[in-house]
Amino acid sequence: MTLLRVDASIQGDRSASSALADLIIGQITAAQPQIAVVCRHLGEDPLPATAWAAAGVGSHTPEADRTPAHREALELASRVATELQEATGAVLALPLYNYGVSQHAKTWIDLAMAGAPFGTPLLDGKPSSWSPPAAAPTAPVARGRAGTTTSTTCAASWWTPGTPTSPWSSASSPSWA
Repeated sequence: MTLLRVDASIQGDRSASSALADLIIGQITAAQPQIAVVCRHLGEDPLPATAWAAAGVGSHTPEADRTPAHREALELASRVATELQEATGAVLALPLYNYGVSQHAKTWIDLAMAGAPFGTPLLDGKPSSWSPPAAAPTAPVARGRAGTTTSTTCAASWWTPGTPTSPWSSASSPSWA
């Protein structure tokens, strides 16, 4: 069982969405320590912004006519989609910039969609959490990244572990067990 964590903040240790994802991951792994967490940090290691367009064109181009850029982009899209498909659940720390997800997050979403067979529901049946920070402060969160502890304000999670409404409880969705 694996949990895919995707961070897209460019704020580093000041990221409220990452602080919230830390809480969510911490609660899940404390309850079920056997879960492996696979991390992709799009803010620190961004995907090429041109990859989605190249993958889209490449997927509609006959194999013999594809350029090296098409082949690279299609391979990357396949890896991103497979990473998401093989995860048992996902925690998406995707901040909102100017009322939308970042270019990094949008590229990841587009590549995941391009790398999967058309119409494949990539998160269907998987417990998932999106952790955008709130527009207004709602809950102080103590963070301990890179050996420091700072106070960060971020939104409270939309679920409480162990409650029937939790996506991680067997009462409402697939169990991690």
